[in-house]
Amino acid sequence: MVNIWLQKLKEFKANGHAGVTNLGPEIVPTPEAKREEEPAERKNTDAPEKALDKLDKNTPEAGPKAKPKPKKAKKKLTPEEEYEQAVKLAGEHGDYVVTEERARECWVWAAGADDIAVDIETYGRLKRDCLLYTRAKIRLISLYSEECMWLLDCKHVSEETVKAILTELRKKHLLFHNALFDVPRIYRAYGVLLDQTIDDTLLASKVCRAGEWERTKGGLVLQVPHKIEACIERELEVEIPKEKRLPKEKRLKWDGLLTEEHLVYAGDDVYHLDDLFGALQVRMQDLKVMDR
Repeated sequence: MVNIWLQKLKEFKANGHAGVTNLGPEIVPTPEAKREEEPAERKNTDAPEKALDKLDKNTPEAGPKAKPKPKKAKKKLTPEEEYEQAVKLAGEHGDYVVTEERARECWVWAAGADDIAVDIETYGRLKRDCLLYTRAKIRLISLYSEECMWLLDCKHVSEETVKAILTELRKKHLLFHNALFDVPRIYRAYGVLLDQTIDDTLLASKVCRAGEWERTKGGLVLQVPHKIEACIERELEVEIPKEKRLPKEKRLKWDGLLTEEHLVYAGDDVYHLDDLFGALQVRMQDLKVMDR
């Protein structure tokens, strides 16, 4: 009915009131019809408009967003500047070796030492390259025996001097954690095969903890891990900071300038090896698996 009334009204206006004498009986729209005729723009009229002076700075009405300032790229050190920084760090940490003079002192020490813990730190052009036999490069060789530690920076110490030190190690009893990784890469880089008298705490841990499981915080049941930090924490109750516990952006890179954090990281890997092997030997004796 409402539609008929609207049609007649349109005809009345279009003809200028001519020819239309009767618009029909007066029609009173119902409340439902009134709601239908209300324009959509009038809906939600109760919501107050946002004052212009209270616009959020992040809203489009406040204008274009400011572009973030680009981060300044760190200035790359020249080889001479990097060597100067390394010498400065070596002056603060006597176990860090970057000069030929200190490397020769390490050579003399290696000739007189008996049981020596050995570890290496590697790097590569890509992140995964540090684990690859054909692409990994040795940056640091860590040696420890009887409260004496040496951290040889292979980027600054000559290849001949490093090779001479490693040759002395062939006559010694050596201790590794995962010798299967370290020994082949040392041989590939320097031609010295350290395979005479060695013990491996990784293999010892696998023998001692064979068949053991543990429940993680998430409820998963997994075999006990045998990474060096896990072994030291489990057998010696000593916690050492490792890369996996650091945020990604703070994880150590071994191809550039080394810092005190690098030295602490590398030193922890060899400092506890002798104590760890002693604890594992006691456990192997208790389990009667010394011959495995």
